[in-house]
Amino acid sequence: MKRALLFAMLALSPGAGWAAVEPFMGEVDYFASNFCPVGYMPTDGRIMSISSNTALYSLLGNAYGGSIAESTFALPMLKPLQSESGGVVTPCIAVEGTFPARE
Repeated sequence: MKRALLFAMLALSPGAGWAAVEPFMGEVDYFASNFCPVGYMPTDGRIMSISSNTALYSLLGNAYGGSIAESTFALPMLKPLQSESGGVVTPCIAVEGTFPARE
């Protein structure tokens, strides 16, 4: 809810752009391209090291796979979408950004 309010405030602010909004870590966003921007990774089920990505692991855990020895975890696997015009819409997960509050 807070994020939607922030979007609405930015949309009403003169000269404000969407680039000013930092994503929540672990948030899945769709981009109209065949690549993920800086701070995002493709949702292709890749295996990640827990020691290098502790914050993201604390959000995802081993919900999408990983090792039994608790040294790796996997990103979710979502396929790219095809738009009505034939373009590619790529799902990407934010690996950098604001850590969501647990309220």
